[in-house]
Amino acid sequence: MISHPKLSVIIPWCDRNELRETLARNHRYFEEYSAEVLVVCCGGDLQRLKYLVADSKLEMLRLIHIRRSTFNKSISLNLGVHLSRSSLLFVLDTDIVLQGDIFESALSTVGKVTFVTVENVCESSQTKAQDLKEPGPTNWISSVVTAHLLEITFLDGRSITITTNRRNDLDGCRAGPGLVFVGREEFIAINGYSSDLQSWGWEDDDFQLRLKYVLGMRQVETGNAIHLSHGDDQRALFGQSRQQSNARNFSICYARYGDRNFQGTFTSDVSTWELKTSEITGFARWA
Repeated sequence: MISHPKLSVIIPWCDRNELRETLARNHRYFEEYSAEVLVVCCGGDLQRLKYLVADSKLEMLRLIHIRRSTFNKSISLNLGVHLSRSSLLFVLDTDIVLQGDIFESALSTVGKVTFVTVENVCESSQTKAQDLKEPGPTNWISSVVTAHLLEITFLDGRSITITTNRRNDLDGCRAGPGLVFVGREEFIAINGYSSDLQSWGWEDDDFQLRLKYVLGMRQVETGNAIHLSHGDDQRALFGQSRQQSNARNFSICYARYGDRNFQGTFTSDVSTWELKTSEITGFARWA
C-alpha cells in the first residue's frame, strides 16, 4: 500500500448497500489518481460492510470502524480525515457515481484559496424531461434552473453567500455541495465538520460557509455525478421529516454564528472517539 496517496477519499457509511456499486463504478478514478478510499462505518453493521467490499479490487481501500450505536456523518468524516494520509481530501457519499474526468478538473483547481464541489448531480431514476418533450418551440430551452441563495451579513460588515439548493427543472439535476474537494490543511483550519448536527441536513452548507468566512476561500463547481436514487427511509432523519431535520440543524448553526463561533468539532471528535475507532484489515476473508 502506498504510504503517501495523492488523494484521500472519505466515505461515511451506515448500512447502505449502494456502497458495492459505488466502489465498483468509481474504481477507475480511484486507481488512476492513486487515491486511498476510507469507508468509515459509524453505527452500521460491520459484517454487512465486510460483505459489501469483499470483492473490491481497490488497492488502497481502508475500512474504519467507529464503535458507536448511531450514525453521525460529521463524526465519520472527522475521524476519516484524522486517519487519512493525503494533503488533499474528497468527501464522497456512499451512493454517488462520478462521471467524466471529474478528478482531473477538480484536482487542478483545488488549492489554498479554492475548494471544489460537484456542479451537477442527477438521479439514477430520473427520466430526463427533454426525452419526453414533443417537438415545438420549447425545444429551444436548454435549462430551467431554480436556485436558493442564502446571504448572511455580519456586524463586521462581511457578507457570505452560499447556494443551499439549485435544481434544473428540465432534467432534475442539482448541485452537489456535499461532494467537496478541499486541502487537509484548510479542513483542519476550520476544525472540520460539526457533529452537533446529528441528523440529516446542513452539515455540508455549514462546512462550505465556514471555509468562506474563516479562510476567505472561493468555491468552484465542476463535473457531474449520478445519485443512486433512494427514499427518505435511507436518510439519517431519526423520526423527523427532511424539512424538520434541515431546519433544526440550520437553527443550531445560526445560533453558533451569532456567538461568533465558526469552528467545527474535529478536535473534540478525535479526542472522544479515537480510542473507539479502529482500522479493519483482512476483510476479504469474511466474504
